[in-house]
Amino acid sequence: MELFRRIMRHASIAGLFVLAGWSVVGAFLGAERSAIFFQSIPLAVFWFALAAATLASIISFPRFIRSPGLLGMHLGWVLLIVGGMLGSRAGHRFAAWLGAPEKIPAGYMFIGQGEGEDTIHGDEHSEVRGTLPFTVQLRKFDVEYYPIERERWEFQYQVYRPDGGASLESVEWKLDKPVKIPGTDMTLRVRRFVERPGPWGPPVLRVTPRVATDKTADLTMLMPAVIGSGAVWPDPKIKFRVVRLFRNFQIAGKSPIDAPGDEENPAVELEVDLPDGRTIRHFAFTEDLTAGVDRDWGDGMDIVYLPDQPHPAKLAGQYRPCRLAAMVSVNRAGDSLTRWLIVRADDDRDAISLESLFADNPSWRAAGSPVLGLRGKTQAVRVYRSELSVIRDGREVAKKTVTVNDPLHYGGYHFYQMDHDTQRWEYTVLSVRSDSGLWVVYAGMTLLCAGAFVRFWLAPIAAGMRRRRGK
Repeated sequence: MELFRRIMRHASIAGLFVLAGWSVVGAFLGAERSAIFFQSIPLAVFWFALAAATLASIISFPRFIRSPGLLGMHLGWVLLIVGGMLGSRAGHRFAAWLGAPEKIPAGYMFIGQGEGEDTIHGDEHSEVRGTLPFTVQLRKFDVEYYPIERERWEFQYQVYRPDGGASLESVEWKLDKPVKIPGTDMTLRVRRFVERPGPWGPPVLRVTPRVATDKTADLTMLMPAVIGSGAVWPDPKIKFRVVRLFRNFQIAGKSPIDAPGDEENPAVELEVDLPDGRTIRHFAFTEDLTAGVDRDWGDGMDIVYLPDQPHPAKLAGQYRPCRLAAMVSVNRAGDSLTRWLIVRADDDRDAISLESLFADNPSWRAAGSPVLGLRGKTQAVRVYRSELSVIRDGREVAKKTVTVNDPLHYGGYHFYQMDHDTQRWEYTVLSVRSDSGLWVVYAGMTLLCAGAFVRFWLAPIAAGMRRRRGK
């Protein structure tokens, strides 16, 4: 018997050292490869052997029975091993072989806004690991940021040097106050500064050429539809100024009027300075109609009024949820450029070229290809949230707003917030984990902690009290 005890004691200690070494190796393998390694057949044999050696030690050493602390610690360790084995892929297959409902050990769900999903995928979306007997629906996904401190944001004037480097000048700005851009003959006026703009933006005019040049082949100009705002089309050089807004455009006699009543026919009146020096009047409407600003210089421009539209970033074909938007006007030698600077949710800056304020492209390049940027520190995320509902047999059986460390638990699975669509916020990624063996692990941890408490704190106190009474 003494030989058996000695073998069990040495086997248990050796097993712990082997486990420590394999744990170090697993730390360098990554989560997925480490899981495969620890759930392999050789390791399964090792887990069985370690659990059996621990149980044999408990049975063969009477001291464990007389010491509740030691007994709890060792039984807790055994339960941790058993719970981990039950939660493994092999454990799930074994439970299904015994007749338990088949479950998927782990995977991911990709759920679009307002949509439902019952399929669990692998690391790649194309890998399907199985389906659930219910549907998980994403009602809403949201990212909450820590508040923006306006003082952190600054406008920067950037010029590229001939050696390939760049120089930056910060511009001290105040809302709706023209300020001089240091070292230039230009002024900056911040007309609007909007924190966390919603999906809808202020009215704008969308200007596109009917016949594009090499410089404007992919260019779409978005000009704020605000009286007094202006913009310059670079090639050919055309200046636009907003002079009047109409809620209900009508013609009375030969003159346009803003007729009383609801907003049935919104329009914008523009003054347009053409390349030949003439100034004409143009009306932009909400439909894709154009008067062909002037047919003398080509096929004209398409100018569309968008009084109630998605955020300007969406109109530019690059919509993402935005952290901040600023409407700025830059003036140089009588020319004005008005644009939106839009800082997207996953970024900390935006910039616009000032090319249209220079007489021609070589002049802009000679000046160092200047741009105006808006820059701030990266905004820290407070929390990611997905509002989930569980639909079973056509009715809602559970719902919860899940965050990274606060999952939804239903049907034998935990659904954790894992990732999201950083481009458009159109879907969320949930990490799905089976709860098989989880309660056994919890019981093991409880026994382990309680045993350690009794062994290393309560037992010494009790022993000390007995010694004092004996004296």
